[in-house]
Amino acid sequence: MNTPILYFAYGSNLNPKRITRRCPTAATFRTAKLRNYRLVERLYADIDYEEGTVVHGVLYCISERELSVLDTYEGCPRIYRRIWIEAECNGETFVAATYEMTPETKILRAGQPFPEDYRKICSVGAAYHRIPNAFRNNKNFFLPLNLKRSTKK
Repeated sequence: MNTPILYFAYGSNLNPKRITRRCPTAATFRTAKLRNYRLVERLYADIDYEEGTVVHGVLYCISERELSVLDTYEGCPRIYRRIWIEAECNGETFVAATYEMTPETKILRAGQPFPEDYRKICSVGAAYHRIPNAFRNNKNFFLPLNLKRSTKK
């Protein structure tokens, strides 16, 4: 059985080229917020529970097989662990899978900034989905012309 699953992306998988390379049938469901979590730079994007904060991201509809593929890409369970969260969109709540670094990885990578190429990949994704861009640095940023937005939302 291959039941569709919602996956909440908040880092490099916001980028449409990245997510379709990893999950070819991934379909954007909605932009969403993960309340009471904050985005943290630990070489790559991570989330930490913190009341009153929010992480902006995208809900994708993916297959069970693609979730297993994401587990491999995310280094689950060694680097990241898969967790189930409640993402909010326009007053509705959706249960979705996402990834959080393991406690050991959080310690090892504490204080390590995003590499510039990773920051750009994430920034393109945030701009594409028109969500607040937590990955922007002080340099000028633009959405490459070769990325076309879907008109469906």
